Amino acid sequence: MSSLKCGVLTDYDTTARANVTRLVVAGGHIRAPRRVISLMTTNIGGTGMLKSVFYTAVYVSDQESALDFYTNVLGFEQRADNPTPDGPRFLTVGVQGQDFQLVLWPGTPGQGEPVQGRIPAAYTIEVDDCQKAVETLESSGVKFEMGVLEYPWGSVAPFQDPDGNRLQLREGRNGG
Repeated sequence: MSSLKCGVLTDYDTTARANVTRLVVAGGHIRAPRRVISLMTTNIGGTGMLKSVFYTAVYVSDQESALDFYTNVLGFEQRADNPTPDGPRFLTVGVQGQDFQLVLWPGTPGQGEPVQGRIPAAYTIEVDDCQKAVETLESSGVKFEMGVLEYPWGSVAPFQDPDGNRLQLREGRNGG
């Protein structure tokens, strides 16, 4: 298949080259025959080859304590627990039924820049009922920073894990 990358046709298809020469400038915009448009929009190395985001790291001071919090308090399930040559374990957790995983990796939790007086969450967990989830987690010792915040698109409830990583629960509504 031919493709246009950085303005240069990347193969030697003479029919495609002939079509490229038929580009027309109209009203300051380049117009091309339908066949050329399909050639120009082929994206080599772009999102067409990406499948999903599989995991991301959560930096923790103690892997065992983090594992306890994420599994026994938040309800994630433990996935991988593999030793590495240098000492820390490759330890992951995830939401049951989803492929995405959080890697509980030794390190210093990051801090983002404040937005509207609060530092945004690094991780957002979708829930069906934000208020009910807050009440359940509070009964397990989770401290919420501001309670449930209501927005037109839904609600969020920010909190921190024991290492200071900022998380939030999110309940969307009306397509939010």
